[in-house]
Amino acid sequence: MSTGKTVAIILAACASLGIIGIASCAGLLYVGYKNTDAAISPRIDAMFSAMEDGTFSDTYQTETTQELRSVATKEQYEATGQAVAMRLGALKSKTLRTFSARQQNADSYADVTYDALFEKGNGVVIASMKKVGGEWKFLSFRVTSPVFEQDLATARCPFCDKPHAKNASFCPSCGKELAKHAPQENAQK
Repeated sequence: MSTGKTVAIILAACASLGIIGIASCAGLLYVGYKNTDAAISPRIDAMFSAMEDGTFSDTYQTETTQELRSVATKEQYEATGQAVAMRLGALKSKTLRTFSARQQNADSYADVTYDALFEKGNGVVIASMKKVGGEWKFLSFRVTSPVFEQDLATARCPFCDKPHAKNASFCPSCGKELAKHAPQENAQK
């Protein structure tokens, strides 16, 4: 066999192995994507169902990690669920946009982002999860939506001129009470 044919066969074999390697990686990525969605999606759905039926505060101890509970009180957690349910309504559908999974020592973590459709508009659900006792628990849970931005765009603090929700009692920026200035503000308009 000539040297040229030998080189061609070696290059063809290397190219074939490269294609097989790429296809294997793509397959593993797809399997990881599907497995992550299959494991975490029901947890997200359960959280929104709890918001809808008024049992969201019950999930504080059962569905969250100690890390989340150390930075948010049960009252803060419940208020977040109530705000999402009130402003956006029920979750109608969601599609997994991104995910990442990682192993840190003996702990498994996953970060997911879903594009979501709610009764009152679109949103994005962002969650960080940690496997605790074989089950995925919430490290953090956040919902963003243009609906929330509409609230902020219509009311400004009379003290610091920062945006706040129309029904806020206190300014989230300067902390001053807003209710005391509501009649004056309305009288000026």
